[in-house]
Order: sequence, then C-alpha cells, then structure tokens
Amino acid sequence: MSAIESLLQPDDYLVVTDTETTGVHAHQHRVIEVAGLRVEADGNRSEFSRLINPGTSIPHRITRITGITSAMVFDQPAAADIIPQFREFLGEGIFVAHNIGFDWSFLNAEFERLDMLPMENRGLCTLRLARRLLPGLRSKSLGSLAKFYRIPPDGRHRAAKDVEITTKVLERFCEMA
Repeated sequence: MSAIESLLQPDDYLVVTDTETTGVHAHQHRVIEVAGLRVEADGNRSEFSRLINPGTSIPHRITRITGITSAMVFDQPAAADIIPQFREFLGEGIFVAHNIGFDWSFLNAEFERLDMLPMENRGLCTLRLARRLLPGLRSKSLGSLAKFYRIPPDGRHRAAKDVEITTKVLERFCEMA
C-alpha cells in the first residue's frame, strides 16, 4: 500500500489531474489535453488521458512548451465529447493538481461551455503543500520538485507525464506526513 492510499478513507479516492491548454486564461483559451490518475484506498488505480481538438489553432508558444501541434489535435474529439468523460472519471473524487487553481478554472470553464455544473469536489494542491513542507526550496514548480526528488522529467508539459510526476511528488509528501 502506498503512502497516498494509506491516508485515504475506505470510500475515498483521489484523481491527480493535469491539463494542457492553448493559453493561460480559462474563459479565453481552451483545454487541448486532459489526464488523470484515479487512486483508490484499496490500491486500485485507473488512468485517463485524451487529446482534445480545441476548434482553433494551437499557438506556436504553446507548441514549444507542450510539443502538442494543431496537426496532433486536428482529428481528435472536441471538448464536448471528452470533458463529460473526464467528469465521469473524476466523479466525487478529491481533485489533486499542481497549482490547482489553473486546472480547476480551465475544467470549470469547459463545463460551463457545455452547460454542466461546476466542480464541487474537495481539492488538494501539491504546490500549496510544497510551500508548507519545503519552505527552503527556492522554486516550487513541478519541474523543480521533480529535480529535487530525482524524478525523471522527460515528457514534462504533457498531461499524462505531469500527472505521473505530481503523483510521485504527492507520494513523497504523504510519506513526510
């Protein structure tokens, strides 16, 4: 049993989540990739990872960061197909993200566009945890935490890889607790 699972109540589960987007403003920009790792108290784990066609071209600066091109998402389903699937995957789980406000706002903006209710899940932010548990570490970015914990950063800024790194960081934090 991992440290994460040992801290969950029997009926609880969490979903470590990451999104990649066309920009930084949730109501102006769109989600182009969403990933999640569902961790249940009994040790069961399941993954969700999808590219999303945002209905617009992906800015060059975003492609430089994520490696996701407009051509990669051209034949992918739209948010109207993927976002409800992710919402079902998330369910009532504890929503976990590094800099939770970013992913939370983008997913809620997508829910709003689809006339879905906003999330009311409990949330856990690994950035906030890092600020409390590692006050001496200069940068609390996910990349800095990966380096600090010697987690290979290959593939960063893709949602599934960032979920993997965030999960490993959360595992370390749970061990500290």
